[in-house]
Amino acid sequence: MQSLSQGTSIMEISRKYGLSRNTIKKYRNLLRDDGVNMPPITDMDDEQLSEQLQSPVKEGDNYTRYGRLKARKEQYLRSLTQKHMTKQLLWEQYKEEEEGDNAYSNSQFSYYLHKWESQQKTVMVLGSKPGDRLEVASQLPIEKWYEYIGDPTLADAIMDRLIYNAHKIELKGASMRERGAKSQALG
Repeated sequence: MQSLSQGTSIMEISRKYGLSRNTIKKYRNLLRDDGVNMPPITDMDDEQLSEQLQSPVKEGDNYTRYGRLKARKEQYLRSLTQKHMTKQLLWEQYKEEEEGDNAYSNSQFSYYLHKWESQQKTVMVLGSKPGDRLEVASQLPIEKWYEYIGDPTLADAIMDRLIYNAHKIELKGASMRERGAKSQALG
């Protein structure tokens, strides 16, 4: 901003500081719209300049609108799993519930849904090098893993990585806990 007040062109400032021209124009216009003249800006310290440039936090409409949307998050995510339900249909339903112009646009609504969906997806990263040993113990028989995991694609991915080239050891009989409990009862 000091460079602008000294008559330096936006292009020169952009090159010198590695900022985009649009960013420089945005801050220049923001300060101009707020009625701040360039010379006083050069006299401001960093904290005062930061206060001048930051937009005020909107506590009202956007916060409550997002709060209402987030409160219905689980309902929307469940609805998306139903047959023939699309984000478009869900957005139209949301718009009716929100009443008026207060609803998010379709793109904003879809953005939040996508963000929440990706947070729910299970990710499993097993960091290992070839030759490393990985031991997995489970009380659930391997045949029932697909049923337990639920999602066939996810189950295939997990099983391919775990079962391929694996040595499977299936233990039969009573567990050690059961044996210990029986021996304590008898003894």
